[in-house]
Amino acid sequence: MSTKLTDVVHELVLADPCTAQLLSSGVVNYTALAKRLRPGIERLTGESVRLNTIVQALRRLATKAEPVDYFEIANSIAEADYHIVRGITEVSFPLKEFPELVSKLTSSHISQDSLMILFVAEGSVSVLLDRSLAHSLNLKPQKEYTLLEIVIKGKAGLVPGSSAYIAQVLGFQKITPSNIIRRANQLFVLFSGEEMSQVLKAVEVLQKTKFLR
Repeated sequence: MSTKLTDVVHELVLADPCTAQLLSSGVVNYTALAKRLRPGIERLTGESVRLNTIVQALRRLATKAEPVDYFEIANSIAEADYHIVRGITEVSFPLKEFPELVSKLTSSHISQDSLMILFVAEGSVSVLLDRSLAHSLNLKPQKEYTLLEIVIKGKAGLVPGSSAYIAQVLGFQKITPSNIIRRANQLFVLFSGEEMSQVLKAVEVLQKTKFLR
């Protein structure tokens, strides 16, 4: 069983708090769950997947799964520090040109506070960075974003499932970020363009969504 398939199954399970709780408790019909997850798995992997293969992945995941504490996740996100950053741009180029970017970064005097997030996939590189930094590196911006940075405090920042939780809570409110990226206790929620209404609504929703045990 490929690591990619296992990772996809894991991500889809974590994206649904109810499913994650059921799987960790063992009270779940594996075949029925596999049938429900298969369309999403095949869409993400780009290939046909046998039902029994998904069942095996779910069983293996269940043996390792620990209960996901969505109470802790919700409350830690509600109490996190929020920062809105405008003027974020995306630049994409072939992977073979990546050494040239590294050379530019090495020879430039870049502030340690500058934001830069890199994605490498299928022979290409996408970089999210400040618009001013893109101009200083002579990179042509292709997309513009507003970034919502969420910094979770303390040990709660190490609890898995925060990205999936945010996606689901915002989805219920019909708030659709372009991407959600996690790095340790930092979560970066990207919104297309510089329209602030969805960003401010996202902050309001996430800060108000708290649970009592």
